[in-house]
Amino acid sequence: MSAARYAAKTAYRGTIATRYDADRKVEPLWEQEQAFVRDWIARLPAGAVVLDLPVGTGRFLPLFAGRGLEVHGFDISSDMVAEARRQYAGLGAAIHLEVGDAEQVALPDQSVDCVVCWRFFHLIPPPVIGRVLREFRRVCRGPILVQVLQVKPRGQGGGWWAGVKDVLRPWYRRLRPRQDETPWAHITSYPHAEEGLLESFRVAGLSVKEEVELQDASGLLVKMYTLER
Repeated sequence: MSAARYAAKTAYRGTIATRYDADRKVEPLWEQEQAFVRDWIARLPAGAVVLDLPVGTGRFLPLFAGRGLEVHGFDISSDMVAEARRQYAGLGAAIHLEVGDAEQVALPDQSVDCVVCWRFFHLIPPPVIGRVLREFRRVCRGPILVQVLQVKPRGQGGGWWAGVKDVLRPWYRRLRPRQDETPWAHITSYPHAEEGLLESFRVAGLSVKEEVELQDASGLLVKMYTLER
């Protein structure tokens, strides 16, 4: 089956890639995320093999290298991968960066010790989540860390009208752009109900070992799930 098409697959190009870090490091959430991942990977043994997908511009690569981890970083955007290579060329031979699709991970079965998946699930439609999770489970023999922005808490899915608004929101933004919107505001995002996420984990053969939540500056719920087989 061919991989699905959605806006984020082609959106992170050009200046969105080259300015990615500068545009996002100003967010209060950024440093909280860095601290969380630093603490999470501190549990891993030196030499562990990590799949970082999407690797983006490589924000976590220095953290992995500092722990002596081997990293396979994939991103669908060649421009984002180029930025990661440019910024972190000196980290050593244990960092492998490639263009790749999360629905078709170019790694053998059970070949990595853990997966770190950050700022991605809000960019993919619900049907794609299951395919991505199954790929993570296939390649990983240990914990899978998934962060999800824009989570609708349990019991607050919002019903059918909320779903309709989620679909219409990006089209409205295209018609009525705001002056203060971010450079990536046109990229379709998908707020996910937590009930749906938990069911996707279960269907993929994964269970939640740990969950932690944060809130970004706009009040949206951010969840970090540590999953296991």
